[in-house]
Amino acid sequence: MVLKPYIFLFFIWSFVSTLSVSAQIGGESTYQFLTLPSSARVAALSNSSVGLWEQDLNLILSNPSLLDSSMHHHLSLNYADYIADINYGMFAYAYEFKNIGTFAVAINYMHYGTFKEADVVGEILGNFYASDYAFNLFYSKALFPNLQVGANLKFLYSDYYQFVSSGVALDAGITYHNDDKKQSFSMLMKNFGHQIKPYQEGHFEPLPFDIQMGFAQKLKHAPFRFLIALHHLHNWSMAYDSPLDEQNTVVGEDEAPEPSTFDKIGNEMIRHLNVGTEIIPTKNFYLRIGYNFQRMKEMVIKDRFGMVGFSFGVGLRIYKFHISYGRSIYHIAGATNTFAITSNLNDFF
Repeated sequence: MVLKPYIFLFFIWSFVSTLSVSAQIGGESTYQFLTLPSSARVAALSNSSVGLWEQDLNLILSNPSLLDSSMHHHLSLNYADYIADINYGMFAYAYEFKNIGTFAVAINYMHYGTFKEADVVGEILGNFYASDYAFNLFYSKALFPNLQVGANLKFLYSDYYQFVSSGVALDAGITYHNDDKKQSFSMLMKNFGHQIKPYQEGHFEPLPFDIQMGFAQKLKHAPFRFLIALHHLHNWSMAYDSPLDEQNTVVGEDEAPEPSTFDKIGNEMIRHLNVGTEIIPTKNFYLRIGYNFQRMKEMVIKDRFGMVGFSFGVGLRIYKFHISYGRSIYHIAGATNTFAITSNLNDFF
């Protein structure tokens, strides 16, 4: 039985209509490491891959409904060299149980480096570390041949020396894919949960909740795939007026005209959009590029745009391994590099 697109739209409407939560954006929630790209491929595509239906275990942290039975015995390792001495990574493994569904486990972490501990007079007492961890349990199942649902239950742990916190969160998604037309569409909610133990007693903080949609289309007669993702669909207002803009205003300089209503609406809409493209000259080699409009709007320096918001990367298959690299440009002063290696353990036996 093949699910028709209009039936899938009904599933989407039913999914969204059950959700009613307050908006939260960066800086207003804890466990922000959950919002970072989970793999080299996701980083290279600027988080536009939430609707990408393909046999890639690296995509499941972005959307659990992208997990399917074709990933049985797949293993994935990712490592990211983040800003300064910060680094983060992810390990994932998938296993299918016949007639039950596909399960996967994953651990992703963020390590903030080594810090010196000192007393009130500046005497060094030793070193300490700060880290975040998420332990993920995935389940996914095909409701119809072209409709997949999935969920990810996360157990969160954060250790900042004398400040320790724990929590639980849930991701849930649904993906429609049409293999004949080489297209797929997803909708999901991410990080729906609560702190179990706050950093400070009695002071509970919200999690970085998000509702996202994604679409992917591969051309039939050309080696291109295009991806579009929309994030924070539950929160229209994401624009941020930086006080630095006022501080940088020259005395006596004419003030910029008040933006029109159309400009304001366009400014808000574009912040919800991530786009990406994959160039696939052969089945063993990929070129990737992405663009994150919100990152550009928030991190760019006036009159010095550079390539802030852009990301790019490559992927290739060597022997029985898939190797990927992604570079994300967050600021003119810094970028991140992410590396991944994935393999199907069945190929070794």
